[in-house]
Amino acid sequence: MRILMTEKWNSNPVHFENDAWYFWDETWAYRHGPYESEEEAKDMLKSYCEIELGMSPLDKLSELDQELGLE
Repeated sequence: MRILMTEKWNSNPVHFENDAWYFWDETWAYRHGPYESEEEAKDMLKSYCEIELGMSPLDKLSELDQELGLE
């Protein structure tokens, strides 16, 4: 099976759509938001992960972004 990655559907759960910021949950089935800024969406994702999942993926995401030269 091949997964097509597009600009709209990429591997970053934080995204901008309809003039607002959102994040997808761990199943990519439920979107949380809207938030006024990307920073607020990232903060809420971090809180969600820490409270609901007991983890914080943003540290790993930041490391991956740096490795890929996206930051």
